[in-house]
Amino acid sequence: MKTFLPLLLGVALLTLPGRADACGPDYREPFFVHSTHPDRPFSTYAEGHLGILQPTYRAMYLAYAYRTMLGVPTTPREQQALLEGWSREQGDSGSLREVNDPESPTLRAWRQARAELPQETPSTPEVLEADSRDYASYVRINEDALKHAAETARTLARLWKKRPALLREWLRAQDVVFGACAPLPDREEGLDEGLTPAERSRRAAERAYQEAARLFYCGDFPAAAQAFQAIAASPDSPYRNMGLYLAARALVRQAMLARKDGEGSTQAMQEPSFQKPFREAEKLLGTVLANPKQREAHAPARRLLGFIRYRLAPEQRRCELYSLILEKGTGTALEAELIDFTHLFSPERTCPGLKGDAADLEVWLRTTWAPYEYTLPEKSPDKDYETALARWKKTSRLPWLVTALMKARPDSPGLAELLEDAGKVPASEPVGVTVAYYSGHLLRELGRADEARQRLARVTPEMTAEQVSTDNLLRRERLLLATSWDEAFRNLTRRVAGETGYDIGYSDAIPVPPSKRPIYFDTDARSVLGPVLTARRMLELARGDALPPGLRRQVGWAAFTKATVVGDDETLQAAARALAETEPTAREELLRIVGRPTPEDRRFDAQVLVMGLPLLSPFLEPGADRYWSADPKLNLTVDESRARNWWCAPPMPKEGSSPLAFVPEEERQAALAERKQLVEAGNSVSWFGRVAVEWAQAHPEDPRSPVALYRVVRASKRGCGGQNTKEATAAFRLLHQRYAKSDQAKRAPYVY
Repeated sequence: MKTFLPLLLGVALLTLPGRADACGPDYREPFFVHSTHPDRPFSTYAEGHLGILQPTYRAMYLAYAYRTMLGVPTTPREQQALLEGWSREQGDSGSLREVNDPESPTLRAWRQARAELPQETPSTPEVLEADSRDYASYVRINEDALKHAAETARTLARLWKKRPALLREWLRAQDVVFGACAPLPDREEGLDEGLTPAERSRRAAERAYQEAARLFYCGDFPAAAQAFQAIAASPDSPYRNMGLYLAARALVRQAMLARKDGEGSTQAMQEPSFQKPFREAEKLLGTVLANPKQREAHAPARRLLGFIRYRLAPEQRRCELYSLILEKGTGTALEAELIDFTHLFSPERTCPGLKGDAADLEVWLRTTWAPYEYTLPEKSPDKDYETALARWKKTSRLPWLVTALMKARPDSPGLAELLEDAGKVPASEPVGVTVAYYSGHLLRELGRADEARQRLARVTPEMTAEQVSTDNLLRRERLLLATSWDEAFRNLTRRVAGETGYDIGYSDAIPVPPSKRPIYFDTDARSVLGPVLTARRMLELARGDALPPGLRRQVGWAAFTKATVVGDDETLQAAARALAETEPTAREELLRIVGRPTPEDRRFDAQVLVMGLPLLSPFLEPGADRYWSADPKLNLTVDESRARNWWCAPPMPKEGSSPLAFVPEEERQAALAERKQLVEAGNSVSWFGRVAVEWAQAHPEDPRSPVALYRVVRASKRGCGGQNTKEATAAFRLLHQRYAKSDQAKRAPYVY
């Protein structure tokens, strides 16, 4: 199998049909807060809207935040390069498959420019963007080359408007350059006659450039390097200022493709075939960067020089990057340097020779960065807080204020003054949202709830509209500070920030704008609201307008299920009536429940219904739980592998575990009593079994008895606490002993 070699060289009951399962397990899960990188779209962060910084961010994002907080300007071109680089680094783009995509924007741009030319060639020849060597595939023609060719085509069409023969000659040669390796077609005889000196010079310069490019794409890198150096020495070539840079590129590719070992191998780095071309390229790039007249090549030359130094002298490269990433006006080099920095950064290794801002950045990163929850022996929040507070008092630099707030605890010395300083930072500042969030969090933990609400109120919805993680973090704080049920309900949901399987550092982008992302509950729905949420209050939430339709539906059924388990007859009837209005396939059964003459009958009818609907749970389930939606065709009867079916026994919450202070004590105690009943009921299927067996023994002639016993057996396959349990086995035995001839017994030949 070929691998991509990154060269960095350019750059019923409900009886509706069930949903079909995928062939294999899907471990993808939505989550709500990115911990290692800013929110997508990265353009928002690149523009300086930092959202809520987190100490677990990768080094390049923290370093960029430091640069932004210091007020170092970043141009639109630099921002665009950052957006592309970060997306590529996070796995959003840049794969070989995308490079080879015939519909890629750069290839389309070249084809469009070519089609606009007045020429006789009837079709566009194939462009060979990728090549392979030693069972590895690599990018042969990068995006910049295609962009450059499109721009050149339009320029020459304008310059040679009256010389169509020149344009046709250039186009035929360019098709060869981008195609399979072959000599350029011979120059057409006699075309120089009648041309102005400028036209003859441009014709020769274009030919020389195409020949050098052909040598490069065909793998004759030494010859290509010489050809590009000749272009650099040509005073009439429009490409002279890029010549030495392009020669260095050829030498770098020569070195990379000459390796016999892995890219990171120390042995490979020491081979003459690797070292010599790199050293030659390094000298050429030094010449470029020292010449102000070659400024147009400075950014790509700086990127390429970094690529070389990363491999030849990684430790020196790591230390020099502290200064380089703080420079302004470096163009696309900033993106490459930040990415190099994130791979080379190490909090354990220092750079003693750093001075000024670079030295301050190094200390700030080592103090701020905490990706492993302080598992590094030399890291501790108290020590980092002391360092940050001292630096803030000495320098008044915002990065140190931010870090001090991140590391502070309610009992940290000097916190009162720190919070007072934080209150002076406008929320409109690039780091203003971060300061408001951390200071609001600390004020809440100190019991100063009103001040915390005021601090968070500075952040308007418009400030965080494009930053889902930031908005979710703020919503959590506002939930914890809620003063009413309505306020709590409106801050209970979270918009999805990303999707992931195993590594949230490389989460997949969601190809929809933040405003259209799915909305779910997260674990706060259980841990914060759950301990104080009665079935009656849950039904109120389902009836309100704080939730999207799919979640209202989930909560309506949760209220019904919880009322069923805890025996709240009034809420059970109210929930059944409400659901009957919105659940056409269950309407008849729900109304039958309401029509039963006694609470005991109503409850058992509801229990039998719950036993048949695996989607039901008495809790607000977090995440993309069982595909809840407002679709009336949603099948509630399907039990799925690798998914929740009914519910598992909850733990008993600690006394006063919910921080929602507005909840009256009477209601808090009622919720606690309901939770105790859920705990005592245990896992769903075990509870089903006890209910069904006890009812069948007490009501052997009730036609609902075999139905309930069968549903226990069926639920034991995938329901929590179902397989190999005494309750499921007892239900199976009673079903076959007492109702052996029933349809239900025939449908349950064995117990799981």
